[in-house]
Amino acid sequence: MHEASICQSIIETSVNIGTERKLIRIDKIYLMIGNIHHIVDEVLVNYFDIQKNQYPLMAGAELIIENKPLIIKCSMCGEQNELTEPIFICPSCYNRNIEVVQGNELHIIKMEGEVNNEQ
Repeated sequence: MHEASICQSIIETSVNIGTERKLIRIDKIYLMIGNIHHIVDEVLVNYFDIQKNQYPLMAGAELIIENKPLIIKCSMCGEQNELTEPIFICPSCYNRNIEVVQGNELHIIKMEGEVNNEQ
């Protein structure tokens, strides 16, 4: 399961950003995940809830996930299709030369937290 390593990266990135922005607490992390990554949201959230407690800045944080469907564009027929299975063939003409238009995302969209106003 790659969710554990992805979760650790999300937490470390969030802590670094939170520290740079002088946050004393991170409340919410909004994450965008493309379906190409085959990440199970519940597993990622479970890892997050376990691992976040290692960082005082993250102790009460909530992970909010927005999923993006996998959409491809065929170079032959020009059709755009949503793929529900990881079979990278155009369902319209069966061409293998396709471009991923959406669904490869894996990044933090935004964070919410409390700023230390004393500094």
